[in-house]
Amino acid sequence: MAAALAVGHKITIGGAVYSSREHSRLTALRIHSALDVPVNSARIAMAPPDGLDASPDDSVAIELGYDDQLDLVFSGQVRRVDYRIGSLTMEAGGSFHKLLAARFNLLYEKSKAGDIVSGLAGLVGVPTGGIEDGPEYPFVALSDGESAYQGLRRLAERGGFDLYADVEDKLVFAPYNAAETHPLQYGVNVLEARVEAVNPLVTAAVVCGESPASLGQGDDAASWLAKKDILGKAGDSSGLLARRFEPAARTEDMAAQMAEAVLAGLTEKRVCSLKVLGTPPVQLGHAVELSRMPQESQNGVFKVIGVEHRLDGRHGFISIIRGREQ
Repeated sequence: MAAALAVGHKITIGGAVYSSREHSRLTALRIHSALDVPVNSARIAMAPPDGLDASPDDSVAIELGYDDQLDLVFSGQVRRVDYRIGSLTMEAGGSFHKLLAARFNLLYEKSKAGDIVSGLAGLVGVPTGGIEDGPEYPFVALSDGESAYQGLRRLAERGGFDLYADVEDKLVFAPYNAAETHPLQYGVNVLEARVEAVNPLVTAAVVCGESPASLGQGDDAASWLAKKDILGKAGDSSGLLARRFEPAARTEDMAAQMAEAVLAGLTEKRVCSLKVLGTPPVQLGHAVELSRMPQESQNGVFKVIGVEHRLDGRHGFISIIRGREQ
């Protein structure tokens, strides 16, 4: 009989290290990240509180795994510390809170999307990881009527990109291309699963741009008196149509690209919600492949759109994974 693997963890808070085999005081841990939630978060409960020293803005790094094989699952800073007689609870978050708080009035001309993202991240002090160039826009305006995060999120949606912080708390701005696919099997590591399939509501998208009076000059045109509508279409227009107005779309090709991205973001596809044995390697930007499920229709490959890791005495070590079929 194969030996059972022991759940392992390593939590670094400031300069202090608490590991499962040495100085662990961990009683409960929950880590959450998702594409539709801007800030990665962690909640750490430790006991006893004597001798523990944690303050807001202390750096936090959390690794989870089995035996000595640990994977980084969270990086951030302490946001809140709750001291009690028998325990200490910390709430930590990633650096995207800076993007949520910042507001700017900025105008970018003839700039690539990736350059705008890198520049804005530098302004607020968010570290960057994988940033791809993306399309070049004749102009992009950011207003203080919305947060910097909302402006970057709109920029990502225009080009069909993902915007999130990775496990090192570095900003990622890139189209989805699974860096790794993790096999999950019913009866092996899948404890619970729900796979939903729905009929698509939105079947087409139209992006309306602005056109220069000097039609044919495209991005280099100076005049803004409309002479011909710039429209980009994607999908089957016989169904429900989504319309978007994007002033940055000055050519039909750019409007069509934006329409494809809008339709991809709105089209309903299969989604899954999984409870699995603790699987720390799974992260945003990856995929999971479901197999050997009770029904064949539940099998498939899903983009990871949310990950939650839980470790406590009641539930043990489990991961909650949300996925979306591409």
